[in-house]
Amino acid sequence: MSEKEALSALLPRAVGTRLARRMMLTGEPIDAEQALATGMVTEVAPHDRLLDRAREIAELIRASHSGAVAETVELLATGEDTSLAHALALEAQAKLRRRPDAADVPRRFAARTERG
Repeated sequence: MSEKEALSALLPRAVGTRLARRMMLTGEPIDAEQALATGMVTEVAPHDRLLDRAREIAELIRASHSGAVAETVELLATGEDTSLAHALALEAQAKLRRRPDAADVPRRFAARTERG
């Protein structure tokens, strides 16, 4: 599969058919604000703050329960490009497998509240 084939399949799912069509047919670049508005990115940071902000986000993820993070990543990957009913069924199955770690709750709470 070529990059263009992947782009024609993935870009419309990310930004919608109309914007994907325009981007692919014109080759016109979009700026950071447009990327944010279309959901291509989740945040725009000044260049001089970019690495610090990426580290802040990574720290938020690191402070989360590692099992929950892994399960969430798996659910997102498995449920992507499936029907809503299938994705909801996957989530219901995952919920049945969850075992809260009561000993870990105070540590995670403290880690989140110490940040500010």
